[in-house]
Amino acid sequence: MLVSIQYLRAIAAFLVVGHHFHVSQTTFDWPGVRIWEQGEYGVDVFFVISGFIMWVTTADGASPANFLRRRLTRIAPLYWLTTIVSASADLARGSFSIIFLAASLFFIPMRDPFFGDIAPMYPVGWTLNFEMAFYLIFTLGLFLNRGKRFWAIAGVLILGAALAPLAASTNATPALFYTRSIILEFVYGMAIARAFIALRDQGWAHGRVAAIVGLAAVGVGAIALLAPVLVDDAIPRGFRAGLPAMLIVAGGVALEPWAKAGPVRLFVTLGDASYATYLTHLFVIRVVASPAMAGVIFPAFGLPATAALAAAPTIVMMVAYLAAAHVIGILVHRHVETPLNTFVRQRVDLRSRPRPAAPPPEAA
Repeated sequence: MLVSIQYLRAIAAFLVVGHHFHVSQTTFDWPGVRIWEQGEYGVDVFFVISGFIMWVTTADGASPANFLRRRLTRIAPLYWLTTIVSASADLARGSFSIIFLAASLFFIPMRDPFFGDIAPMYPVGWTLNFEMAFYLIFTLGLFLNRGKRFWAIAGVLILGAALAPLAASTNATPALFYTRSIILEFVYGMAIARAFIALRDQGWAHGRVAAIVGLAAVGVGAIALLAPVLVDDAIPRGFRAGLPAMLIVAGGVALEPWAKAGPVRLFVTLGDASYATYLTHLFVIRVVASPAMAGVIFPAFGLPATAALAAAPTIVMMVAYLAAAHVIGILVHRHVETPLNTFVRQRVDLRSRPRPAAPPPEAA
C-alpha cells in the first residue's frame, strides 16, 4: 500500500470525525465548532481513493469472483457489526424495523421509516452503499480487457450521474440515490491511477517537478475543498467537492517517493485504522459528548459536573473527542476489525475452494 494513500486516509477520517463533532454542537451550542463544517468532504477524498485503489490493485489482472469476495470480506464484517449494535439501540428506543435492518445489511438504499431520509440504519453506512455499487460495477468491468475496462466502468458511472434529472422525476429511492453526482469521484480515482501507473512505468514519478506539482495540487485542492466562501452549493457535489478531492489525491500520490522515504508511523497507523475510525466515531461522540459521561469524567479530575459540557472550552471538548475517536478506531482496527476480517475471509476462502476429487475405487 502506498504510504501517501495511508496519509490521505488518515486526513479524510480526521475531517469526517471533526465534521460530526461540528454537528454535535447543535445540542450543546458550542461556539467556534463551525470550522469543521466542510469536514464532511473527507468522504469525497475517500471515494477518490477507492477508485484509485481498485484500479491499481487490479492493474495486472484479477479474477472477478476473487475481487468481489475480497472487497465484501473487507468491508462488510465491521459494518454489519456496527449496524447490529445500532439496531440494538433502536430496538431499545422503540424505533426498530426489521425490513430497514435487512436493507441496511444488504447495502440496499431505503428511506428511513422514522426520519424519511435515504440512509441506512447506521447513518454513516450511506457511503458503503455507494462503495458496494461501485464494486459490483467494477467486478463486471473485470470481465473486459484492460483497454476497455476503464471506459466501460467510467461510462456506467457517468451515465448514472447524467440520469439524475430523470431519476428525480421518478422519485424512486434507488434511482435518486445512485444517480448522485458523487459517483463520479470513483472515476476521478481510476483516472489518477491510470496516470500514476503510466508515469511510474516511464520513470516520471520521481523528481523535483513531481514534488512541486504534487504540493501545488494538494494546496489548491485543500483550499477549494475546505474554504466554504469559494464553494457554490448549487454546483453538484461530484464537481464542488469531487474535483478538489481529486487534486488532493493526485497531489498526494505525486508525493509518494517523499512519503515513502520517511513515513510517519502515527499517520500510517491512523490511515490503517481509518475505516474502523469512520465506523465507530458516532458511538464515541455519543459517549464523550453526553451529560451523563460528564458526570463521570469531570469529577474524576476534581471538576464540578454541573453544566460541565456547556462550560468546557470548545477546544478542550474538540481535542478530547478527536483523540478518543482515533484511539478507539485504532483499538477496534487491531482487536476487532482485523481478527474479524481474518476469520470471515478464512471461512469464505475455505468454502470457495474446489473440493478434492474422490479417490478412484480400488480394483477388485
